[in-house]
Amino acid sequence: MSTVAADTGLRETALRLVQQAGGYWETRDRKAYRDASGRGTVPLSARFLADLALGYLAWGTMGENRGALERLPPLVESILARQDVSGAFRWNLPDPGATHPGGVRDQVDLAMVLDTFGLLREHGILSPALAQRAEKAGLRAAAWLESVRLPGRPDIIHKRVYEASPPPPVFDVLNGDALAARAFARAAALPGGERYAALALPFLEHLAERFGRHQPGWWPYAETVETGAACPPDRPVPTVFFQSMMILHLRGLEAVCPPLASVLDAAAEAVAGAVDERGVIDERRESRHECRGKPNVLVADALRRRHPARALARLRRVADRHLAADGGVCDEAGEPLEDKWRIWLFSDLARLLLRE
Repeated sequence: MSTVAADTGLRETALRLVQQAGGYWETRDRKAYRDASGRGTVPLSARFLADLALGYLAWGTMGENRGALERLPPLVESILARQDVSGAFRWNLPDPGATHPGGVRDQVDLAMVLDTFGLLREHGILSPALAQRAEKAGLRAAAWLESVRLPGRPDIIHKRVYEASPPPPVFDVLNGDALAARAFARAAALPGGERYAALALPFLEHLAERFGRHQPGWWPYAETVETGAACPPDRPVPTVFFQSMMILHLRGLEAVCPPLASVLDAAAEAVAGAVDERGVIDERRESRHECRGKPNVLVADALRRRHPARALARLRRVADRHLAADGGVCDEAGEPLEDKWRIWLFSDLARLLLRE
């Protein structure tokens, strides 16, 4: 298959899957989530609402679905209403360290919200007034993110911030650092946020320096701050899921940190080595047990530049094994999955389409 044919097939397949997944959310929204005004709402965290907004954005713009675009303003309103007074966004799924009823303040959630706001801004979807409110929320979030860098280490972020005292031990969670760089880059594009561009660079340099330190071609999920040891030490280093996430969010930032370009190419080659020609992921290369057998579309995004045929094979695998015609989502064994995987599938497909 030629590169052009594979890339065309990738976009066509991703759009078909977005439409399938979107049909589920459209039906669910209409049947189950109605507020007093009659507008559809979803009782989820700001990050999950942002993920849904990305799915609707891709479905609306690429699939010419006006109804999908009309869902975006109410979703953005709900996201803004969920911003913490600190400027952070909270992760509201179960977490053993959480003591606040709203969950922990999570920097991955923050970055995903800012990324969604950035893509909405690029497509000019929101009204001027709502777009301005989203911009102000983005600057508030970036100010919060700046405040939770590790003291003395401008290249490391507290991935999650708890109300607990004393706080849990600090680990350098590398995917959190990657998303901090993406968040600062998004904030730097906002009017009045230009100074945040400089804050992204230390994270990018740190990630380039730590790549391959434990196993050639791979980042670990986390390292201890004190020694740089992989954490936890009893798990093998590779994580296809999180490495693919990091590649996705670091792409486009190479101009800020030129050494990152070759690192991302090497990281993508490592991911390619963990996916066969049928799009099946070698689960021995996935150290995060909760990510095994899941509908991982991030892999396709990580491979699309250098291995478009294998990226397409992965999407087709997801279509065949993970996503039903009615939008139902299951794992490789056919077991139904919870909402977070259904949402992530929708948003990850959208990112693949929106970031051409």
